[in-house]
Amino acid sequence: MPSRKITLLIPGLLGPDNVKHTPGALDNLDLNELALMLSRGQGSVSAYDFVSSLFNQFEITRQPDQDWPVAALTALTDLDEGRADVVSSSLFRADPVHLKADRDRVVMFGNRHLNVTLDESNQLAQEFNQLFAEDGVKLLTPKPTRWYLAINQSPRITTTELSLTIGQDIHPLLPQGEDGLYWHRLLNEAQMLFHTSRVNQRREAQGLPMINSVWLWGGGRLPAAKALSWQGVWSNESLAGALASYHSIETGSAPASAEDWLEQVDGGDHLVVLDGVTDVVQFEDIGRWRDFIEAVSQEWIAPLITALKEGTVEQVTLETGQGERYRLTAKQLRRWWRRAKPIATFLR
Repeated sequence: MPSRKITLLIPGLLGPDNVKHTPGALDNLDLNELALMLSRGQGSVSAYDFVSSLFNQFEITRQPDQDWPVAALTALTDLDEGRADVVSSSLFRADPVHLKADRDRVVMFGNRHLNVTLDESNQLAQEFNQLFAEDGVKLLTPKPTRWYLAINQSPRITTTELSLTIGQDIHPLLPQGEDGLYWHRLLNEAQMLFHTSRVNQRREAQGLPMINSVWLWGGGRLPAAKALSWQGVWSNESLAGALASYHSIETGSAPASAEDWLEQVDGGDHLVVLDGVTDVVQFEDIGRWRDFIEAVSQEWIAPLITALKEGTVEQVTLETGQGERYRLTAKQLRRWWRRAKPIATFLR
């Protein structure tokens, strides 16, 4: 059988900040296989968050004063205009979000639990575009939670990825740069517009959280595509799929377990992205994080360690999307003198 290598990118795997200091957070968890991999694998640390980690997998870099070009990439599959128009447009993601005032700050709650419908998206976009028709911007809503802002002239701003704002005060995270104040005003006007929209009046009457703003992020031009070593990319996450498609790499949904993945893959270097606890970690939902990390240890790490021992997998790399990377081979796994450390050693 040809050699198989797998990289698991699992943002939030090592938990919320200070999880190991939370009473009971690690009680009765079966994490032996994960602890073994982290203890015997070759570890390294970087400054990568989840989005940065994804772009790094595809050998894409950026300048410090630029965004990662998320919008241009995901638009290739989301928008009807096609690749040529995406290349020539200045696009930003302008995803619908729920904000909540909390004393002297406004906290971002994102959109994973908003259950936005396409009809709601289209109606809000129509109202937005009527109000801002003379501003040279147009809101596009091809997916319920992936919206885009097409801008006539490239704004001189840098933005913050939506995933990094969850649970945070938005004020220091708003667009920065020469045109920053203009975009602060526009976003503020959009919030007032959405607040009075019939869409949100209906949602409020139904006890649903309001779609009370958009979050501007991920502007920039398409990067140069290049030949990469990935044989396949397995993920339910939109950016990972967009990056793979742009580089003409075969894609598939994230398998339920390593055993399922092993049954489908004959050889090559593969990337698997499991993004199920990104917001769970940011909101410090310890219970759901416990379920997730135990499932990863038992359903992914344990079968892959067995595959390393049997020689059916050559290398397993684990990246946390929080800056940590661990790489394990069969040779490293045989270093029995490297005792498995307590899992708390590796947590935040």
